[in-house]
Amino acid sequence: MTKSVDMDGVVRSERYSDDDIEEAPLAAPAPEQAQEQAPARVRSTVRIRTEKPKRTYSDDIISQDFLAVGAETDMEERLRLLEDAVNHNVDTLQKMRDINANLKVENRNLKKKVENRDGDGDKRTLMLLQQLSTKVVNKELRTLSDDVYSFLFCSKVLSVPSFIGLGTVFIQFSVFALFLGDLLNTQEIPANVETLVRVGQAGAILINFMAQTDVRTGMRALIYQEGVEALENEFAGFTRRRFIIANIFMLSQGLLGTVVSIQLIVYSDNIFDLLLNFTAVMFVSELDELVFYMARNGYLGIKSEKLAEKIQELEFGTQNRAGVSGYMHVILFGLLVIAGYIYFAVIIGLQAGNTSLPVYVKAEFGDSVDPTLGLYSGCYKMIPGPTWSSRVTYKQVQTERGQGRFTYCYDDIRSWSFSPLSVAEEDACEYPALQSAEERPTSFDLLDAKGDQWKLPSGNPIQTFQLVEVDENRVDAECGEIFGGGDSEEELCPIITMEQSFTGFSDDRDWSRSYNQMLAEDGKPVYFYQHPIYVGEFVDPKEGLELIFFTGRRWLSTTAQGLTTEADEGVDLSSEAAMLSLLRDKTDVTDFRLLSLERGAYAFISQSVDQANDRGTPLGLRWYHSRYGDNGFDSFPFADISRPADALFSCGKCDSERNPCRFEGVCLADGTCDCKHGATGKLCEIKPLANGICNPYFNKGPDRFDGGDCCVSTCEGVSCGVGDMTEAFGQELRRSGNGYPYCIDPNMVPLTITMNHTIDPTFFSGVEDTAGGTFESYFLEVNCNDGEEIPIRVALDPEIVRESSQTLYVADQMGGCAISFLGIQSTSLFNATFQLIDGLPEDAANVAVASSEMRDISDVTKDATFMIPTLYAKCLKETLKDVVDTSAYYSGTYQDEAMSWMNAEIKNARCSNDEEWRIQRYALVALWRAEGSPVEWVNKNDHCLWSRINCKDNHPVVITHDGDTTGRLNGTLATEIGLLTHLERLDVFTNDLTGTLPSELGLLTKLTFLGYAQNAHTGTIPTEVGQLTALEKLLLWQNQLTGSIPSEIGLLSDLGEINLQENNLFGSLPSELGALTKLTRLTLFTNYFSGSLPAEISLMTSLTNIVMTQNSLTGAIPDLSKLSNLDTLILFANLLSGPLPTTELSKLPTLFTLNLSTNEFSGTIPQEWAELTSLYWMIVNKNQLTGTIPEFLGTSYPDLNRLVLDENQLVGSIPDSFANLSNMARLRLQSNQLTGELKPEVFGGWTSMGQLYLSYNQFNGTLPSEIGMLSDMDYFEASGNQFSGQLPDELWTNTNMNTLYLDNNQFTGSVPTEIGLLSNMLYMDLTGNNLTGTIPSEIAMIPNLSWFQILAGNSFTGTVPSEVCDVLIANGATSDVMDSCLSGTSVGAEPEPINETTPPTDATPTPTDATTP
Repeated sequence: MTKSVDMDGVVRSERYSDDDIEEAPLAAPAPEQAQEQAPARVRSTVRIRTEKPKRTYSDDIISQDFLAVGAETDMEERLRLLEDAVNHNVDTLQKMRDINANLKVENRNLKKKVENRDGDGDKRTLMLLQQLSTKVVNKELRTLSDDVYSFLFCSKVLSVPSFIGLGTVFIQFSVFALFLGDLLNTQEIPANVETLVRVGQAGAILINFMAQTDVRTGMRALIYQEGVEALENEFAGFTRRRFIIANIFMLSQGLLGTVVSIQLIVYSDNIFDLLLNFTAVMFVSELDELVFYMARNGYLGIKSEKLAEKIQELEFGTQNRAGVSGYMHVILFGLLVIAGYIYFAVIIGLQAGNTSLPVYVKAEFGDSVDPTLGLYSGCYKMIPGPTWSSRVTYKQVQTERGQGRFTYCYDDIRSWSFSPLSVAEEDACEYPALQSAEERPTSFDLLDAKGDQWKLPSGNPIQTFQLVEVDENRVDAECGEIFGGGDSEEELCPIITMEQSFTGFSDDRDWSRSYNQMLAEDGKPVYFYQHPIYVGEFVDPKEGLELIFFTGRRWLSTTAQGLTTEADEGVDLSSEAAMLSLLRDKTDVTDFRLLSLERGAYAFISQSVDQANDRGTPLGLRWYHSRYGDNGFDSFPFADISRPADALFSCGKCDSERNPCRFEGVCLADGTCDCKHGATGKLCEIKPLANGICNPYFNKGPDRFDGGDCCVSTCEGVSCGVGDMTEAFGQELRRSGNGYPYCIDPNMVPLTITMNHTIDPTFFSGVEDTAGGTFESYFLEVNCNDGEEIPIRVALDPEIVRESSQTLYVADQMGGCAISFLGIQSTSLFNATFQLIDGLPEDAANVAVASSEMRDISDVTKDATFMIPTLYAKCLKETLKDVVDTSAYYSGTYQDEAMSWMNAEIKNARCSNDEEWRIQRYALVALWRAEGSPVEWVNKNDHCLWSRINCKDNHPVVITHDGDTTGRLNGTLATEIGLLTHLERLDVFTNDLTGTLPSELGLLTKLTFLGYAQNAHTGTIPTEVGQLTALEKLLLWQNQLTGSIPSEIGLLSDLGEINLQENNLFGSLPSELGALTKLTRLTLFTNYFSGSLPAEISLMTSLTNIVMTQNSLTGAIPDLSKLSNLDTLILFANLLSGPLPTTELSKLPTLFTLNLSTNEFSGTIPQEWAELTSLYWMIVNKNQLTGTIPEFLGTSYPDLNRLVLDENQLVGSIPDSFANLSNMARLRLQSNQLTGELKPEVFGGWTSMGQLYLSYNQFNGTLPSEIGMLSDMDYFEASGNQFSGQLPDELWTNTNMNTLYLDNNQFTGSVPTEIGLLSNMLYMDLTGNNLTGTIPSEIAMIPNLSWFQILAGNSFTGTVPSEVCDVLIANGATSDVMDSCLSGTSVGAEPEPINETTPPTDATPTPTDATTP
């Protein structure tokens, strides 16, 4: 058997020979049993495949598993028919399957007949079968490719395998596209590669073509389209178009992978990269087979597994093609391989021709380690190598400079090196001058080493080294013989001079400041390394000439002595020719290096130059002191960057075009300058600055305003300002004065003097005055710093009488200055007034520094001097220009004081850059000054650290001040409060601040707390308060504010509390209060509000407290039923009227305190109030209520603590339900019309009672003994009733009681001695009863008794015990027994009770119910 192997190594078909036909039983047993079951006799059944049968197809036949022929007479006919079937195409698959089935039946029937055939018949049958098998197997059997491209045409369009195929194809194309894009955009083909790498590249290209099965498979499928009909029948989703597209994808992917592989191969410059890149591409190319393998093994789903299995099992046949058409795919593939190698050959040719290498490169050597390397800076040209794969060298282009070369070395470090041409080429790598420290084993391009660290043979790295490619079109421009590419015929500066502002070279000797070119005998300049040599103007007797010359990259300054050694003894150190010869003798013309120079020869060395910035002279270069290496062998110095020399040269010969004279100087024919404006120097470069004389030409910014000579605060010298004033105050001066009329320095500030003087005309009659003096002129002078600075001193003519002004320019923040009037010699009338203006004359309307009059009629000859206040810093005024009105400057107001405080902390007229910070600081200082500054809470620290201030993000957000703890403020609230726009809390309480609340408060839009309580502010509440939209608390209580509440308050939607109590506010309450739906506390008591309560108050659903006592509110209480959170309602001391509200209050389940006292309410207590189950205080006294006390008061209010019903018209008795009021602490029922007895069970329930008021009713009966159970009671009042019987003994056990009023009743019996147990008693009145007996001495046991009335209306006998008298007298008590005490007489019987039966109000203040708990 022979197998047909495709070019990708896959068995596509099997061809069988006669020897391969094996015998098998007709029943088709398993292949492994076939030999065991075969009889010795040759059987007539032919089995073509012994493995598990697969469905096999050809283009024209459906083959069957078995072919059997019998020995009957129709056997030949059957064989003929079978042969015809093989030679002709079967119309349909079903037809062939039917034939196959029929043949299987015939096989079973003929089995027995075949066994009986004779030998001749068997031979005939075997021959025919061999012929038939030959025809069948000549049809090649092929299978589909095992990759996902088969998924693309075998699966349905939207199936999982289809998406797997598309995804894999997308990944392959994307990766290859990224590879290719990166190669084309960022990579370059190596300039050349080693021979070994080249061989590897050739082999890799061949392997790449052999491994690209996708190219071959796709190409063959598109050319022959084999098995299309069979695929259409086998796969439901198959179409010819999808078949073609899928194979186009396969071919394109293979071609793209081939291109990328070849590119990576030729881009690789070493074997490792070659293998790595090739492996990566091969992996991507095989990704379609890998994904197919995963699908076949079930990793990608059951559908993909079944489809992959079906694709693998499918076989189809194809006809052999004769001639060229049968090998078309082989021809095309061969052409593709040839094209790849042609491309490879082109690359080899380009590399061998060095086309990728730069022809010219430019090298710049750093000279920090070896300055002479600068001689080799220049252009280098490529010299090709001897073989096609050898490295090139680069040789220096400039022949007049230090010739050098770049060579690639194969030593320990395979890298590029540099050496002079004086070193033989074969020794260039052994003795390099420089070598790259980076190993580059694959480098052919010198520019690869441009970023490397280059080192000297000693191992020291050079600081800078640059390599750049030079375009061939710019070689002449950048690589000329002259350093810098200049014109060799151009005349260089013949004289160089030291700039005047530089001190020049300096060490232990003086150096020249001017140097001339060294000239030869023919008068032409001498050049050394294409640069002139300069000789100093001085010749030192010992050191000789001073020389400046070029050494390749830097200029050097030295003396002739420094160039000589012992071998140069006798050389004339003052001869220029000798020095030139010496320099040339010491220069190796081969290496172009300065040799054998004595260490220390060069005193100064310039900055380095290169071709780009060298102009042939040392003009404009910086200079440094020289420094030698530490090894003792270096003969060339370094520039010590840490020790710069103060030297800079300029050209000393003028030229009208190229080097003109400075400052309008004129260049003369001999090259010298005729200087103007006081300038000096060879080019007039020396400015006459800072000499004490103002020069208007140089009075400008770049010249520091003539070095400060034109302004009083910057001029130094004895001549400053002398004689510069020829005009002042509108007068032409009779003689020049001192001053600074040309001061224009913007750092100075204007100070204007406006003056007016008058004099009696008789002074100018020519007659001397009575004092014998004349009055021709007087002096006006301004002096500062104890006379060290005099901005102006002029003699003015008194005859010129008019108002005039003069502006001076003085230092910013000028202080310590005075203005003086001197030389007034007349005793007659002279009057002068003046005004100082901080600014220009036009500012006079607003800014007055000082204003004074000089009026002294009796003695005008005295000199007069006035101090000038310190001027505000210009930056401070600029910052506050929109904040402080200029009329406040120097006005003595708090704004002026704040400005002065700020001015004092500004140093050198320089403000911080943060203007907002300065404005905030000014505002706080202004607040401090306006408050009267009794408390020092400002200081030089950051204002965020001040005691009253809290900041957030460097902005003040809280200002507080408690006058009781930190000192009381006594000023006003400054309008500058509006500048602190970040404020969130303003709480300044318990002080003595006066004045109105400024409208600027409305600018504090972030304010949440505004509190100026307990001050003395007047005026109205500003309407701008409506702008405080973030406000949550408004606390202005206990001031003297007037007016009404502004309606704008309704705009404060976040307001939670208003407290305006104890002011003088009046008017009706605004209905806009209803908009404050977040308000919880509304406190307005002790004002003068009138009108009715607005109905809109019912909209304030968050209210918990309403306190409006002591106003003049009228009408009824509006509906408050929606105020479900109301806790406190206090409206006492108003003019409210009508019946008590019923349902309006009954729907307030949380009401805790109710106080409607002192109004004009009438009617009964509503039954609906029984629903107020949370009530704790109920105060409705001093109204016109009638009816009885309702029972629910004792049943519905389990927590009731205070019940105040006095001064009404209530009748009836105390309800029995009151026994339940165990928490009652105060009960006031006096001044009503109540009757009945006090029931013991009711009294017994009041275990918490502290104050009990029962006076002036019609109660009767006895006091129940249960009164003794009220152990917490300290106040008991039952006057003016009809109580009778004896006082209960239990009464005297209430030791906490301090007040007891039982007068005007019908009590009988005596006062027991137990009265002495009331040790805390202060006030007691038992008058107006029927008490008898003596006054017990135990009363003396009450130590603080101060009010004691007992005699009137009673029948006591005997005298007052002395010890009782002693206590009363000691306490200064008021008592009706004092007369008896003082007289020692019997008390006797008193007539009718007197009116003074109760203590005065100042003695016994009755507890009030007007306040909240």
